[in-house]
Amino acid sequence: MIYTSYFAQMKNLPDNYYPVAISQYPPKWYDGVIYKKLAPTPYIINTWNKYAKSLSPNTPERQKWEEWYNNKYQNEVLANLDVNKVLNELVNITNTTDVFPPLWDNQEKHIVLLCFEKIGDFCHRNLVADWIKEHGIPCREITKAELIKEKDILQVEQLDKVEKIINNEQIENTNTEVSLDDIDMDIR
Repeated sequence: MIYTSYFAQMKNLPDNYYPVAISQYPPKWYDGVIYKKLAPTPYIINTWNKYAKSLSPNTPERQKWEEWYNNKYQNEVLANLDVNKVLNELVNITNTTDVFPPLWDNQEKHIVLLCFEKIGDFCHRNLVADWIKEHGIPCREITKAELIKEKDILQVEQLDKVEKIINNEQIENTNTEVSLDDIDMDIR
């Protein structure tokens, strides 16, 4: 499955979720995979930051700027990309090649496209998710609660495996036949 999220959620990603930055300028501390083909252009970013970012959401002026951003991003970024090629490249750079095709049906490994804005904030990753979905591929925002639940499930599964190993060893030890001849008894 392909998900979207933001950098602050990285600490909640289980090991089978592969983060991919899709921002033009990832955080300095980020040392993971970067896929700039899905990033907004520097012009889009700079113009947005200068004129629109500080505007209150849901105002007519802000909505005009969001429309401007959507059009620019669609025409200057997404229009130049092929979704299948992008997906293949994402799979290759995350070394999840064993799950593709079809990546989106795999429940074992997941790609998470990251940028800065929190859930609910205006963000290009929502445009990316919509673009991927328009091509028949599931893609959605993953929540912190889902990630924590997934981590908990994985930890419980790991604990269950350890418990089974321990139980099997105990069963093997109790099933060992011991004769009196094998026991060195010193009775006086």
